[in-house]
Amino acid sequence: METEPISPRPRLPRLRQWYAKMLYVIVVIALWYFVGGLPSTQFLDGLLRSVIIFVAFIVASRVFRGTDETSEPRSWWRATAKPYAGFVVGSALALAVIIFCVNAYGVETMPKLVLYSGQDVFDAVSALFCAVLAVFYFTSSIRLRGIAREARAEAERSAHAARKAKP
Repeated sequence: METEPISPRPRLPRLRQWYAKMLYVIVVIALWYFVGGLPSTQFLDGLLRSVIIFVAFIVASRVFRGTDETSEPRSWWRATAKPYAGFVVGSALALAVIIFCVNAYGVETMPKLVLYSGQDVFDAVSALFCAVLAVFYFTSSIRLRGIAREARAEAERSAHAARKAKP
């Protein structure tokens, strides 16, 4: 009696071309605007929009691939193909954190907590999500940079050993 092999989990598509990545971004933006048009409370609308953006960034870090990457799943900590890309995305997300915090809490002298609104909660949740994503992208890039540094050092050691071994 033979059993059929268990099929592996379906894989997410790998987006390598710039136009495929741009289409993904356009679809996420359209979904974000569509959710804004749904009849709901301001708090629920803002929370749902924040979750959409958070999930979109996580999915993008899994499916966007560099030209030199394989189609195998990435390590859990890896967000981008190159460190530079992670630093750029992380910086943009850190700027978004600042913008959301200023928008939520402002620079007025009167505390915003007295003037509570659903927008404040949306800004606070969005700032938190963006901060988590920024840390994810920064730590990924720092780790990728360290791996590249170790690979260069190993290549130099190998080249030096090869030169020494030559008569």
